[in-house]
Amino acid sequence: MKLYHGSYDKLEDLTVRAGTLFNGMFFAEDKENAFGPGSEPRYYYSVDIDDDEIADVNELAYEDSSVRAARELWGDDADVMLDIVCDEVLPWEADEEQSEAINRLFSGLEEWELSYELQRQASLLAEKMGYKAVSLHDEHGTSYIVCPGVEMEEE
Repeated sequence: MKLYHGSYDKLEDLTVRAGTLFNGMFFAEDKENAFGPGSEPRYYYSVDIDDDEIADVNELAYEDSSVRAARELWGDDADVMLDIVCDEVLPWEADEEQSEAINRLFSGLEEWELSYELQRQASLLAEKMGYKAVSLHDEHGTSYIVCPGVEMEEE
């Protein structure tokens, strides 16, 4: 699948890197959505990733390797965090058990920061399971976080 990323800046390094806010970079299925509504990027980049190397966040919990990867990431909170991440639970919609796990693992974050953090956690889980990207849902519809190490091409 060909995915696109839009940027105001010309990228010199065409390898996806982990950022300070997200693990990897956001991409979209088409250029129109590659930069979000109302934005005009100057540069576009693309990756071509086999469909079987892109995880669907809602399906990750059903894979055998998810439990091991979740335990490595979240320890004793692995089962609850799998539910949160794979069901894309928003912090303000979390039940009591989920809220307790979120507060233990990510204390001190505002709600908007937590929603970003949970997207980052989905990417970390997918990467740990051997995927190159993960599809998830956000204000732009279906977005893809491409994991660090994937090479981009300038469009």
